[in-house]
Amino acid sequence: KRAVEVPEAVQTTRTTAAEVSVEGFSFPVYTSDEMERLEEAVRSSRNIRRQYVTYLTERKPRHMDIVECFGKFFTDEAMAPYAWNGYKNPKFPRKAMKTMDIFSICVLEAWHRQGVTSMDILSDIMTKVITKIAGRRRSNNYNQRKRIQLVL
Repeated sequence: KRAVEVPEAVQTTRTTAAEVSVEGFSFPVYTSDEMERLEEAVRSSRNIRRQYVTYLTERKPRHMDIVECFGKFFTDEAMAPYAWNGYKNPKFPRKAMKTMDIFSICVLEAWHRQGVTSMDILSDIMTKVITKIAGRRRSNNYNQRKRIQLVL
């Protein structure tokens, strides 16, 4: 059999995870302001949306659970003002993640091949993510209080 050469311009190249980026953003996202800016960019630019979905697809290791790798995308601090369904407590209000494209539609598109095929599945996963983040926050607060008590 004779090998057929494909012209360089026609060849498709597989982007490596290290090369994937979202123009104007670095990850993990550290602040809620950056999160809001990313949401706005994803909603207003098809190019940024495509880059973001590609980033999510390429940067999530297939063998790693979403709950475990979520920190690759967003820090605990950036996630502080968010909850999947939102939360209207005046003291600690949380914005609803399910209404944001960066947490819903884009994630479904990026990770559907890894089993995230419905909003119900995504809801369960994101609720676990938020629960894990809250647990780390409680643990950090507890440890900080203990350190202060030791100093006093």
